[in-house]
Amino acid sequence: MSIKRFFMLTTLIVLSFSFWANAQIFKPVTWQTKIETADGGAKGSVVMTAKIEGGWHVYSMDVDPNVGPAPLEVVFTKTNGVKLNGKPKANKKAIVNYD
Repeated sequence: MSIKRFFMLTTLIVLSFSFWANAQIFKPVTWQTKIETADGGAKGSVVMTAKIEGGWHVYSMDVDPNVGPAPLEVVFTKTNGVKLNGKPKANKKAIVNYD
């Protein structure tokens, strides 16, 4: 095998590994969800908690999508016997951070 062919083959292998490594799924935000009930279990709240890796951010639900990035969207799957009342709301004030 010639030096030129060896160099090209080695370069191709290195590049293919770098593309493969970039394609790995990274989840900087993980969510935990629980239901807190009251009134003997007839009524309750869905509590969602996000763990956000350092250097990452989640946009607020009240960001104007016409002005900036897509706001956080929470979508609930319909479940028999469960009726949603109201809209999701944050329990903390949003932290303003400029990119």
